[in-house]
Amino acid sequence: MKALILIALVIFLLGPFRKSFFRSWRFNVPAVICGLIAWFAVSGAVRSSDPWWMPWAVAVCVALGGGASIKTWLDDVFGKDGK
Repeated sequence: MKALILIALVIFLLGPFRKSFFRSWRFNVPAVICGLIAWFAVSGAVRSSDPWWMPWAVAVCVALGGGASIKTWLDDVFGKDGK
């Protein structure tokens, strides 16, 4: 799993998707941080009876919600992008 996270970071931070990733930084950066924190927290708390996909599903949901709410907060505090 650590290798997968490292590969994703290299692709997004150094690869060809860097410009599109940082163009929407107000959503993407908080979403990635929230998703990683949620994945690590849930991965440490799952039981053997839980489905294998639960940490991934929780991480995606938290990433989308956290990214959207932090983007809204940043837009309210600092103004919309491009203004």
